[in-house]
Formats: sequence, C-alpha cells, structure tokens
Amino acid sequence: MKTTAMNKIKNNTLVAVLGFGLLTSMFTSCEVNEQLCEKEIDGEHAHRSGVQFNYVWDKMPAAVSVLPVNTYIIADRVINTMTTSFMYNVVAESGHYLGDLPKGMAEEDNHDITTFQLPSGEYKFLTMSFNRTFEEKLDPSRIVTEDYVITPNPLKMDPSQLNLRLGQFKAEHRTYTYDELKDYYVDSPFGEFDGSVDNNPYTSASDDASEEEKEAKRAKFIRNITEPLVIDSTTIRRIGTDEVTEIEFNPTTVTQNIDLYFDLKKKQTSSFQFFVSDVWCVLSGIPRSMNIGTGAVDITQTDKLIFRTKLVDPTKVPDANSEELKPQGWPSERIEDNIGRYDNQAEDIVRCYANLNIPGIVENSDYTDANKYAGPGVLQIIVKVWVYEKNVNENKWGWRSRTIMGRVNLHKNIERAQLLELYNEKHNVEYWRKAQDYKSVPLAIDATLTQSLITGADESPRVANWEEEQHIEQEY
Repeated sequence: MKTTAMNKIKNNTLVAVLGFGLLTSMFTSCEVNEQLCEKEIDGEHAHRSGVQFNYVWDKMPAAVSVLPVNTYIIADRVINTMTTSFMYNVVAESGHYLGDLPKGMAEEDNHDITTFQLPSGEYKFLTMSFNRTFEEKLDPSRIVTEDYVITPNPLKMDPSQLNLRLGQFKAEHRTYTYDELKDYYVDSPFGEFDGSVDNNPYTSASDDASEEEKEAKRAKFIRNITEPLVIDSTTIRRIGTDEVTEIEFNPTTVTQNIDLYFDLKKKQTSSFQFFVSDVWCVLSGIPRSMNIGTGAVDITQTDKLIFRTKLVDPTKVPDANSEELKPQGWPSERIEDNIGRYDNQAEDIVRCYANLNIPGIVENSDYTDANKYAGPGVLQIIVKVWVYEKNVNENKWGWRSRTIMGRVNLHKNIERAQLLELYNEKHNVEYWRKAQDYKSVPLAIDATLTQSLITGADESPRVANWEEEQHIEQEY
C-alpha cells in the first residue's frame, strides 16, 4: 500500500431520504393488511409470528480460531416500521429480548428463548458480534459492546432503499488511557515504565491544526480483541401469521485476521547468559473506525494496539494453533545448569507470535529520519528478560529480571504486506478497506538483544531503536 495514495480519499457521502412517515400514514388498519396491524386483542397481538435463528460459519476464514458466542440481532419491519432487537447465544441457540418485551411476557421469563415472537410483516434481519449482555433497555441506533461502539454512519445509501442496511453503521474501537490499560493488563511489564512505554504520542491532526484539534485526534490505546467483528444481513423476509420462520445467517468478518510474527535475536556469551520470559507489543496505525457494511476504514484517525505475544517454535511458521512454549521450572542458581534448558527459545533466537483481529495497519505517511519512530506503523516491543548476574547490594549471584524496549518503524513491512487497498466504488466514491480477510505477516526486523542493551549502570528500563531488515525475502 502506497501512503501517498491516501490523499486520494474523497468525502463523497450519500444521504438517505427515508419516507417512512408518508408511507405508513396510508395504512392504519388490520383490515388493509395484517402486516401493518398495530391492534391488540386482550393484550396479545392479533397477528404474531415466531422466528428462530441459525448461524452457518462457512464464509469465515479458516485461520479464525475464535468465533463469537454472543451476537446482536436487529429485526427491522420495513412497512409500518418498528425495530426489535435480541441478544443471541449461538452455542446455546437461545437468547433474550433487548428493549420492550412482547405483551404478556414477564421480565423473569426473558431468558433462554429459542423462538422469538414478532408482529407479522415484511422484515429485514441484521446481526453482528455482541460480547456484552445488557439488562437495561438498548437503543438499536447506538450499540455499545465491550470492544466497539456501533452507530449510524450513512457512508453510502440508496434513497430508494427504505429498509435498514449494514452500510448505515460504523464500528468504532473503544479507546483507553495508558493507566486504564496498565490496570487491565495486570501481568504486563507496563508498570515498570511508569507511562514512558508510550514513546509514540502522535496525533493524526495536520501540523497547522490548533492544539485543541491535535489533542482531539491524538492516538489512544485499544485492546487486542480475540474475536473477529462479524456481520450479516438478510433479504426482506415475509413473517406470516401462526408460523415459525427460520432465519439463517452466514456471517462474514469485518475485521482483518492477521498472523503477525517476528524474531528477537539473542547475542550471548559464555559469561553473559539470559532468557526471555515475556514479550508485549504496542503497534500504532490501527484505524479507529470502519463502516461495517462497506468495510471502509478511516485512515485519518489511528490508534495504538496493545497485545501480548506467544513465544513459539522458531523453526516453524506460526498460526493460531501454535503451542506457546514456556520455561520448564525455575532456573538453577548454577548458570552452567541452565544453558539449553528453556523450551521457549533457541540459544540465539526467540520467535514472537500474535493473532490480531483489526481493521488493518496504516504506515507512516512521512517516513523520515526525524520522525522515524513517531506516528502510525511504529512497533514498540517490550521484553522481559532474566539475567544471571551479581547483586552488588547483597554481593550475591542470582537470576534477576530486566525489562527493555525496542522500537522499529514497519514502513517497508506494511507496504509489502498490502493489508489495505484503495477501492473505487460506483458514484466515484473511493475509500480504503482491507485487501483480504486473512494475512500471515512475518516482520523482517533486525531486533537484537545484547548485553549493553539489557544491563546498565542505572535501574531504569532500557530503550533501543531497531531497523527493518533491508533484504525482505518472505513471500507475502
């Protein structure tokens, strides 16, 4: 992906004109059509029908190993409009109503429902990931989950299309401060950096923007999400009286599933031995929002993704099924007993792997020496190592932990991986979107752990600037 092409984004937005009011005013009675009926008899709707839901996952990439358990479903009646929403558990094949309950249903009965009741009519159904269960009533125009806020975003709509469409919605990552993430990831080494782990506090605003604009567009932190964001919608379905209709969903992923991995090289000597126990990363350049119908991502506002890597077999190409290799027991006090003992790494290399579900990665648009480690596309690698060394205060040798950080700009790696593509749609609308659902991305970087980097005169965390390897030989 060429960054200069990003400037070609055009702000072409089609505005939908929904003529529901005029249309529904023409029909007021069950006598005209039962699907338009609002009348109830003895607390029950005169024409109520049942629907059941079924999910088929054959459109998902094979590399996606974790599928959503909970989903959000919207049933949108397109004439005499009304919207009903549900939370559904695809494993239990049951769920509950979100919002108003059918007449006659008690609150205590709103659970483990397999057949949902709807007034008869013509419906369009939409579904998406939903990883939070709500007890309170829910506004379908603002779907808040643990990871996303999903709101209307009419990037492209056909004014003649009166029913709800996925293209109306955008999903935006929920963002966090550094302190919030540090409290969330209690096992991470972030606390040892006391906030300085954020060595890339960039803003997406232009250089001539006001301080308020720069602060508003300053990159924030986002969590790594194990599940993809999935969506699907149906054609208009007739829900008839006294029938049970099965609605089948075939979800596809909005996010891009990426197997990301890189190697840390270990430079050891006979007198300086160490092993790596934990590796965390902060990757900048993750688009904050995306249209869930078109897949369009906003490359003008990016954030920083925090994730922990798995240490895996350095001789194999890793994937989501790769085993995480860990040290076998605690090291002996005798250094000669520990060489070659640790299964999580070879003597001179550590392979770090993570599976990501993200909109894509944007690289630095101004790749110069002055800002080589600032802006999108910069990877910060936080490494916890254990070193056999002498404690000068106790005058005793033993194993001590050290935390170090390396930074590398992934400009060439991202460009070669081609994760995003510039898409030209009808009406001359251009936007960036993921180039494919799944990608395996090996990062060619020269990241070497040396004695001078790991140890120092003071106890402060060490920071190194690493380079991309010039000879990228991997086939993407």
